[in-house]
Parts: sequence; C-alpha cells; structure tokens
Amino acid sequence: MREKDKIEKKREREIEIVSQMIRLYCRKNHGSADLCDDCRELREYAASRSRKCPFMEKKTFCSSCKVHCYRPDMREKI
Repeated sequence: MREKDKIEKKREREIEIVSQMIRLYCRKNHGSADLCDDCRELREYAASRSRKCPFMEKKTFCSSCKVHCYRPDMREKI
C-alpha cells in the first residue's frame, strides 16, 4: 500500500472514531437517536479539521499536537 493511501486510511479511521464518540455522547447527554444540531455541527467540524491536518502521517492525538487547528469553542466541545 502506498504511503498516501495509508495516510488517507488513517484519516478516515480518525473521522469515523470521532464520529462514533460524538454519537455516543449525543445519545447519552441529549437523548437523540440521531445527532442533534449541535453535535452534527461538531462532527462536521471535526471531520473537516481531520481532512486538512498536515500532520496525519505521524499524528497521535489532536490534544498532543503543537498546532491547535480547532477554534477555541470547538476545542472545548470536543
């Protein structure tokens, strides 16, 4: 598998994991079977940040990153 493909697979896996975490949170805290508007917005924002991450190749966790690409309000939510 090419390096670029590995990075994209990692990126998509991260987006899926964050999406699952947000779904679980929303179900427990907002009682939604589907995502509420706020959680849907957070999921889309997190996915867009992951798609633009230039550090994906060697990245561990966003919280460990030197560059915080989330807006402060979204960092608080995530």
